[in-house]
Amino acid sequence: MDFKGTVVYKKEISNGAGYVCLDSDTNSELTIYNPSDSLSQYFCLVKDGKAILSLSGVSSVALGDLVSIKEDSIYIFDRNNKLKERSKLILADWIESPRIKDVCDKE
Repeated sequence: MDFKGTVVYKKEISNGAGYVCLDSDTNSELTIYNPSDSLSQYFCLVKDGKAILSLSGVSSVALGDLVSIKEDSIYIFDRNNKLKERSKLILADWIESPRIKDVCDKE
């Protein structure tokens, strides 16, 4: 899986883990990714240029950071394109079937 997006919202759930909402980068080829029908645990949903992604260290992520998902790793860059963090993807069961529109479309 390859996806790039900008952090537009974040929420800590417990013990530093949580989720971020991303607006897709225009160069991202992935437009839909939804394994919720076949998997009980997954790390990401993508639909209509938005994504919701589970992270173990959501507190270190800032609004406006760029998140790049490549294969099994997450890369987080600050606004100056400096690498802040690299980590492996985590599967989450607390992210059960969230609706991207409800969670990520904040007014």
